[in-house]
Amino acid sequence: MALKLPDKYLRNRLVPQIMQHLQREEFIFYEVDHSPGLDGFMSTMYNIKLKTKTTGGIKERWFILKIMRGDKDFREYSKSYIQFANEIYVYTSVLAAFKEVMKVAEECSTKIDDLLPKCYVAEFGYIEGLSSNVKDAESVLVLEHLKPLNYRIGPRLYLNFEHLLDIKRPDEDKNNFYRILYRVAFDRFFDYLERYKDDNIFDSSNDKDVKLIENLKKLREKYFHEPCELLENLRTKVLINEDDKNFAVILHGDYNRNNVLFKYKYQEQEASLTELEDIKMFDFQELRYGSPALDLSFFMYFNTPEDIRSKIWSNLLVCYHTNMISILSSNLKAHQKTSNDISKILSYYSFENFQKHFARFAFYGVMICLHFLPWMLCSEQECERLSKLFGVNVHSDEFYQLSLNAGGDMVNSKLLGIVRHASEMGYMDCI
Repeated sequence: MALKLPDKYLRNRLVPQIMQHLQREEFIFYEVDHSPGLDGFMSTMYNIKLKTKTTGGIKERWFILKIMRGDKDFREYSKSYIQFANEIYVYTSVLAAFKEVMKVAEECSTKIDDLLPKCYVAEFGYIEGLSSNVKDAESVLVLEHLKPLNYRIGPRLYLNFEHLLDIKRPDEDKNNFYRILYRVAFDRFFDYLERYKDDNIFDSSNDKDVKLIENLKKLREKYFHEPCELLENLRTKVLINEDDKNFAVILHGDYNRNNVLFKYKYQEQEASLTELEDIKMFDFQELRYGSPALDLSFFMYFNTPEDIRSKIWSNLLVCYHTNMISILSSNLKAHQKTSNDISKILSYYSFENFQKHFARFAFYGVMICLHFLPWMLCSEQECERLSKLFGVNVHSDEFYQLSLNAGGDMVNSKLLGIVRHASEMGYMDCI
């Protein structure tokens, strides 16, 4: 059940905050309605329709309002308070600082305003009219609604090569909550391997499969009882190695197709390889400082179809690296670095160094897929039930059993395909 927003808060605080961005326009009226189709696991979404009077006549605008979902207990164990604070911090501080840095680099084609929907309100903490008391933290984020501008969600899971390239151009604690999610992920995967170990899922005469079997044995021995330990190692080890530190960035943290909207050239036709015109990204709740490979490996493994994954993998890495070097070079020139300085700095980021760095962190994306891919590949009924249980009690036997079985062995075979690819690429050598 969605929280009913207080009319007094909307009328006296939120709408005036939006109107501050609409200079020389006169407020007429607003409407707010819950948008359940856009709700996230930790958020509730509303559509806001705002009508104003301008010198050119009546203007109608649409916005998306995002607030925290659930009661205090849910928000605490799901880390909602941390994640929503992260997101508001991005909009109020990080993006503003990034914008200032990029402003100097006129040659750089990447403009922050081109990558994101316009933000109208971003606040976290005690919010008058919404918080129940001064100690009650709430989060409010109001963004431009992109659907009226012909942006829409792309394919539910796998993206074609055109989508993959365009998304790549922009670019937790260890606690009980995550232990539960990755405990069931490992239980599910290794149960599948155990049930089919005598069948034909491995070829003992194939060197790649022999290596995969050894890698799986090592993974089980080292991390089966504490899978979150592997996640945490991959998230934090960027600070250990000096070569890895060079690549460390502020990450989106959940850079996936469900956090990107696509705009197509021909809205009336089914999207094809040549119709993609623009993208916008959003949802910065999982913000973290670490290796770019965390975002990249998750995005690539989660969205690439198994039958073309190996074929396009290197092209995706080259695409990312090429754009990274282009943006970095433009910024170095804009900040008056000499040619020698630029060459020296860019040498740290050679494609060879980037590939080595990526390999040390790429299994992170595999880990996220082991947990989350079953949610996306199972039936709508199973996904809906998982989502409901997630918001009520992740400790329940029903949540565990459904997480173990949702989507069946069809999903498990997809997970094995991802792990197999990681083994063949040498990514499991680094864990």
